[in-house]
Amino acid sequence: IASHAAFPWLPLYYLSVVMGGLLLLGMGLPQLAGVSWILLLVWLGLILAADAAPVDLPGGGFITVSSTLDLAGILILGPIPTALAEFAATLFLQGGLQRRPLHKVLFNASAVAGTVVAAGAVFQAAGGVPGQGLVFPGSLVPLVAAGIVYYALNTSLVSAIISLSEGHGMWRVWQVNYLWTLFHMV
Repeated sequence: IASHAAFPWLPLYYLSVVMGGLLLLGMGLPQLAGVSWILLLVWLGLILAADAAPVDLPGGGFITVSSTLDLAGILILGPIPTALAEFAATLFLQGGLQRRPLHKVLFNASAVAGTVVAAGAVFQAAGGVPGQGLVFPGSLVPLVAAGIVYYALNTSLVSAIISLSEGHGMWRVWQVNYLWTLFHMV
């Protein structure tokens, strides 16, 4: 993490994201009671495979293709099991295999877990029910709402940490790193 004097908001932002992600995960742990652990392990394996080859972003950071698995996981497993699988996969890959600095691993794991929980909450608030089949057109609003929240929150969290760490404007960081991914996410 950069010096406190150069970027005074960075430590507060970092702690907020890490604590927020951990808190959301912790509060949701009781929801794991009815989850198939075999399915959860399979999902973890899929996320590990999707995250194994990150693509570096032009303005710092990186991107993977696991967002599709996150959204599908919300539909199939629910937000908390999917967030837990993402959290564990991030810790294992970035911390264990890629040997990234611990503070970056914790930020990334917490940010993606919080993103999945938030997108799942919006999916459910809009009428979506995890574990049930999708019926169109009724399922369209919950799916689109979850996708928008996932994309907006995930890209904003990462853009903000890069902006605070490197002293660039957040909007410019987002444009350089994520504007080109908008059509991919749609």
